[in-house]
Amino acid sequence: MYGYIVADLTPSLKTIAADNDFRLTWDKAGFYRYHETRDIFIEIISYDKLLADAKKRNALFFDVLMGDLTA
Repeated sequence: MYGYIVADLTPSLKTIAADNDFRLTWDKAGFYRYHETRDIFIEIISYDKLLADAKKRNALFFDVLMGDLTA
């Protein structure tokens, strides 16, 4: 299972994440942890990162879609 927490990465949230054994993501834009007892992978990210990643992931799809609509 996966769980996502979308929130402002405030200093207090960063402290809470560190105190609960979350690790910094590779891009230093969030935190993650696998919780063995609950068998869930948890990721903490900001809304801005969520939106930016979605735009990157879907850019080619929208380029093709928009190309088809204008042809």
